[in-house]
Amino acid sequence: MNRQRLAAGLWLAGLAAAFLWALFETTVRNDMTSFMPRAATPEQRLLMNELRAGPVARLTVVTLGGASRERLAELSKQVAARLRAGGLFVRVANGEQLFDDAERERLFRYRYLLSPAVRAERFSVDSLRMALEKRLRELASPVPSFDRPLLAQDPTAEMRAMLNAWRGQAQPRSLRGVWFDAEGQRVLLLAQTRAPGFDLDAQERAQQAIREAVGDGSVELGMSGPGVFAVTSRDVIRADTRRLGITAAVVAIVILLVSYRSMRLLLIGALPLLSAVAAGVIAVDLIFGAIHGIVLAFGVTVIGVAIDYPIHLFSHLNAGEPVRRSLAGIWPTIRLGAITTAMGYLAMSGTDFPGLMQFATFAIAGLLTAAACTRWGLAGLLPERYVPKYSSPIADWYARSLRPGLVWGGLMVFAGVVALAFLVSRDHAPWEDDIAALSPIPESVMARDRHLHAQLGVPDTNHVLLVKAPDAQAALQASEALARDLRQLVADGVIGSFELAARYLPSVRTQRERQRSLPEPARLSKDLAQALAGTPFKQGAFAPFEKAVARARTLAPLLLRDLEGTSLGLRVRSALLTVDGGWVALITLAGVKDAQALRSRLSRHRNQGLIYLDLKRDTRRLMADFREHASTRVLWSVLAIALVLWLGPRSARRTLTVLLPGFIAVIIDVAILRLTGELLSLFHLVSLLLVVGISIDYGLFFSRGDADAGMRGRTFHGLTVCVLSTVSVFGILATSRLPVLNAIGTIVAVGVALSFLAAMLLARPAPARGSSQSP
Repeated sequence: MNRQRLAAGLWLAGLAAAFLWALFETTVRNDMTSFMPRAATPEQRLLMNELRAGPVARLTVVTLGGASRERLAELSKQVAARLRAGGLFVRVANGEQLFDDAERERLFRYRYLLSPAVRAERFSVDSLRMALEKRLRELASPVPSFDRPLLAQDPTAEMRAMLNAWRGQAQPRSLRGVWFDAEGQRVLLLAQTRAPGFDLDAQERAQQAIREAVGDGSVELGMSGPGVFAVTSRDVIRADTRRLGITAAVVAIVILLVSYRSMRLLLIGALPLLSAVAAGVIAVDLIFGAIHGIVLAFGVTVIGVAIDYPIHLFSHLNAGEPVRRSLAGIWPTIRLGAITTAMGYLAMSGTDFPGLMQFATFAIAGLLTAAACTRWGLAGLLPERYVPKYSSPIADWYARSLRPGLVWGGLMVFAGVVALAFLVSRDHAPWEDDIAALSPIPESVMARDRHLHAQLGVPDTNHVLLVKAPDAQAALQASEALARDLRQLVADGVIGSFELAARYLPSVRTQRERQRSLPEPARLSKDLAQALAGTPFKQGAFAPFEKAVARARTLAPLLLRDLEGTSLGLRVRSALLTVDGGWVALITLAGVKDAQALRSRLSRHRNQGLIYLDLKRDTRRLMADFREHASTRVLWSVLAIALVLWLGPRSARRTLTVLLPGFIAVIIDVAILRLTGELLSLFHLVSLLLVVGISIDYGLFFSRGDADAGMRGRTFHGLTVCVLSTVSVFGILATSRLPVLNAIGTIVAVGVALSFLAAMLLARPAPARGSSQSP
């Protein structure tokens, strides 16, 4: 006994140390891409990088409403100026074209190298005359659209042509110099954060900066975008983790108190649960370097399963028998149940799906720790011959009266067959492979986000082209070649618009070609003189223009390094990336109407480093491929569990008796979900593994072959408390706003209840061996 008390003391000290570790050393993350498979190919790595850190993942749409148009327009300019000065955003667009003086002067100097309108024929006599006549009409307009001081330097309006090209094809409604929504009721701003989309703390700071920049509490502020949704999801995860943990703990406490009417057993029974949670957190943190918030919330489910082990002990304590002997009598059954449940999760621990790997690691470490603590820790904390004072009329009735038989068992099997026939008859796949289904953000909010993005002409997050190249210039050249086809696709209505780095920074080759198209000074002077004939402009009025063209002919091409620290440079750099030692030009598409036609038309560029990512389709395919792989692992895991169960009694009948209730429960459980219109996800698959594991535990205890009615009653009492606690805890989990936890909670709560019923009705006790030690 002294040795047991020493072991118990060491256990409590270790538990305290483990909780200190879990509280102060564990890193919690909330990036939803943890619930996608790991990338196995370069294309998949680029896909994952785009989802996590691509430019679209860093966009936030800001709306301001609830005031007059004049007030909103002025506020839009103020907010944009404050955000640009704050340093948290790469780009803040609100319909204004703003560059500082130095950047504007550089762009003006390089306009002939950057403007896509520059061609040799643009400087012919006829083209120059047309440009001059257009300037005259603009000067005569009541609201001139041309900057008079620039006329002498830029009569062909090359600066304007360049800026218009940068605005892209799609633009929102412009009123009073800023963007408004289609109804003219709200101003729109588009902000791109400097921090990547997966840095949620930085995204939260950026969103707080937006609130502070607005300041005016009377104005209706709205924010939308991947970063906003990610922060909201994190807050939901935190809130649900806290709520579910507290509620589950309270429910477990109530069930234990009502079942055993003992504060001593309540406190002692909580220790394996706390040990299980601490072990799960530490195991995940040590192996993965951090634990996801959803996995931490999943820890409350360990309460619903790990509590079974001390419950079995408490219910099987015999009057006049030492605690150690009672524990030894049920330990083989507890051990076998824990091992088989852990084996089910082992199928997920070696996958390429970080979220599921964390789930599996947490569950395996937690359940095995709870079982071990029950076996080697609880005996030292209980009096030598302790028997809880409780009565259970239903357990007594079960022990005396109810026996599993062909009628009851046949009804259960028949229900399983009907459910299986229903599932087979369904004419479409039951699987949900859309990662968006994991998000707690309501569909109405997502729909509004898509509407705002469409008004702003923001590229569709689902369609991205990636051009791989050895260096930046090669990437720019390849994307320029691709742009010619993309412009034709826009003209044909296949896509609405596209965005690429080469729009803002052409390749050196393109800049050189534009330089070569500029006329020699003598030729320009002669043609300009002819174009001026018959116009009110005086000869020599455009000498600054001639000097500018002559200077542009000898300019060194503008390079990426020349744009460092400028707003244009940040815009270019967000679409020109370095990946795995090479360069990738990222081209985002908007308004894709025919993805198949797009894929077909671009097929000729495939050998030139082009990758087309349809993010929604590709992530679905990635999820589907992993699900099929995981399903195979699960089948092998079930076969391994069956083998382990058979190796004990070497009885095929006993093995079938233990496994059959779980299979029937799973089939009926899935049928119920499908009847409600629910699609099955990977997380339902994980949940079904847990249902099978718990069902095996129930089957093992129901079929133990207890020698007398008293022992059968105690077994039934323990299993009743187990099923009540498990169904209650997972029922609480089903109230989560997180689809992942909701899926796990719903399917496990229903499946465990069905497992208990099936195991009770189908159980075939093993022949008694003179004691209760048969597993």
